[in-house]
Amino acid sequence: MHAQQFCRLKAYFRPCGEEGTKPDIEKLLSDARQDLQAKAIAKIRRQYAKGEVETDISVSRAILREGIPFILYGHVGALAAP
Repeated sequence: MHAQQFCRLKAYFRPCGEEGTKPDIEKLLSDARQDLQAKAIAKIRRQYAKGEVETDISVSRAILREGIPFILYGHVGALAAP
């Protein structure tokens, strides 16, 4: 939707699967964001015990009830009624 508002040509090519090249500033910001994310995760892992940080798990009501302080890269599906 954002592309359709500002650039008709971009709005035409996107559904066709063509992305084009990203500007240098977008690449720079993406790299900085990934670096910051890695640093934040490393800091969390240093400050909390192994059982307090779960990674790449399927989030369910039972998992949430365990009270885990950090869930990194959790997969959220439909939460069924209890």
